[in-house]
Amino acid sequence: MPLGHFRMRVIELLQLVIKLKKPSLVEAMVETNAFKKISGIVERYPWHNFVQLKVIGLYEEILENGDNLSQSLKSRIFEGSGIAEVLINLQKVPNFNFDSENKTRNGFMAVVTTIGNLLNKYSEKPELVTYLESDDLAE
Repeated sequence: MPLGHFRMRVIELLQLVIKLKKPSLVEAMVETNAFKKISGIVERYPWHNFVQLKVIGLYEEILENGDNLSQSLKSRIFEGSGIAEVLINLQKVPNFNFDSENKTRNGFMAVVTTIGNLLNKYSEKPELVTYLESDDLAE
């Protein structure tokens, strides 16, 4: 199934909701599992660069400019999104093998690297400590 403009616009909308600095709207998005669905889109469309750029922008906005969001809300965003689990699963297959036995780096490795580096950069923030140290990620 193609990605379509609608799904892309949903990611953009979520990023705009974060930029609006209205925690009640972000809370509603968390309750609807919007962040989890976006993580699923990254997995389903591993070669879609526009999706990757939008998702990178979304997490940059949360981590770097989301000062208006409480620590508990940010924790719920990350726990609900499962983004670290998605990144771990994606990085397990870093190369794409062609029928001719040639290999190329998978299209999603940029999103894995960029968001992984963001999570690492902000890993000492209280909203990420519990999430990144959870047993689910250690397995």
